[in-house]
Amino acid sequence: MDFMKYMGEKIKVVSKSGIVQVGKVISYTGKQDTEGGKYDELTIETKDYPYMSFNESEIKSIKVIE
Repeated sequence: MDFMKYMGEKIKVVSKSGIVQVGKVISYTGKQDTEGGKYDELTIETKDYPYMSFNESEIKSIKVIE
């Protein structure tokens, strides 16, 4: 998944388990630097959590919002 295009954007993430979070993308980690080295990871800052990370296997959808 191409997470780089979301850097700095406000997004809505829906996980495969049904978790919905809205926040600003503050970090992208390539699979070579993640635990297990299988999936890219996206970290967002939300109203409730300063850091919330999702790896690409957990994400159902991502939408850029205004």
